Amino acid sequence: MPQEIHLSLIGPNAEKVRPFLEEFERQEGIHVDLTILGWENAWNHLVKASIYAHDLDVSEIGSTWVGDMVRMDILRPFEEREIAFVGGQSAFISAFWDGGHVDGNNRLMAMPWLTGSRLLYYRRSLFAKAGVDPEVAFSSVDAFSESLRKLQEAGISAPWLVTTVSHDDTMLNIGSWIWGKGGELMAADGKSTMFARPEALSGIISYFELSRFLPSRHYNIPAIDINYHFLDDPDCATFVSGVWLYQWAKDRLSPEEFEDIGIAHPPSASFVGGSYLAIWKHSMQVSAGIKLINFLTQTHTAVNFGNQAGLLPARVASLTHPAFAGPMWQASIAGLQTGRTFPSVELWGLVQNRLIQEFGEIWKEVLSHPEKEVSEIVTPRIQALARRLDITLMS
Repeated sequence: MPQEIHLSLIGPNAEKVRPFLEEFERQEGIHVDLTILGWENAWNHLVKASIYAHDLDVSEIGSTWVGDMVRMDILRPFEEREIAFVGGQSAFISAFWDGGHVDGNNRLMAMPWLTGSRLLYYRRSLFAKAGVDPEVAFSSVDAFSESLRKLQEAGISAPWLVTTVSHDDTMLNIGSWIWGKGGELMAADGKSTMFARPEALSGIISYFELSRFLPSRHYNIPAIDINYHFLDDPDCATFVSGVWLYQWAKDRLSPEEFEDIGIAHPPSASFVGGSYLAIWKHSMQVSAGIKLINFLTQTHTAVNFGNQAGLLPARVASLTHPAFAGPMWQASIAGLQTGRTFPSVELWGLVQNRLIQEFGEIWKEVLSHPEKEVSEIVTPRIQALARRLDITLMS
């Protein structure tokens, strides 16, 4: 009977990894028992697994979870010889490699696997109608706002589309506006917030001020569904999403409609996210776990599975694969090179969750009180949240 190792992956595309796991078993004589989790319940499931110290050996984890899991002391750090076996630091995208550490800790706690950058999608015909040059439109936060104004004045009913419900998509989007105004989210040591400082606050306000370009017919749409609203509404000019939307557009739209979709980067740096592979501290299958992680991150597996999942491999050599020659993939790769990740510090998960909740409340107030100045809504809420979190971070 072959050796067995337990792996958990996240998302609806995880099922597509099974043929690769069968290949791994043929090569290594190690059977992989796969658990598939949804992003909505993965965190709670993994926390329970850590408490009871059973069931899982290797798990896919979100890029923003590393700091919290390190603080919980539930991950096993990778040893230098194990890192060398997988290819070493230079084999992986620099920014994403750094996210597998926690600031102040030189140990690699999670191995980069799949990644991607946020992208702006726009309809070329609507931009042409409004006389807006895409090369200029996305060059800065202020230029973007001005471009949306021109689209609106040209009679386009939906210049801009984003989710307005409480969801982490707002967090992933808004980082570009904060960075574009010269702001930061947290101090480098993780002991204080920085999102209420003038530069970051200006970016947050600028993002929510774009609400005036949102049509009411697209208010309060679930985060996944809003992707389809963009594809199905030919008067929606601009939308921000992940790389998967390009494939959805190809499958859902006519050839002419698909060709009308252009791709750009958000103002300033794109958010770079994705997932890591981590070994649980309680695992008794470390050697098998290292072999599995090496197999999953190699070009053959990561390219073919990542292509189906709409994500790029975090291994540098894989990015030159012909599978990623298309314009959407090239735009995402360029976004990786200039993009940024969220702070890799302990308690970042707490900060992020509180921000997501607060952004959801801000959306409710902004949309229900269009007569108010956005800054009057955003500023007191964000400053109050920063004060509360700073007390926690300093304790």
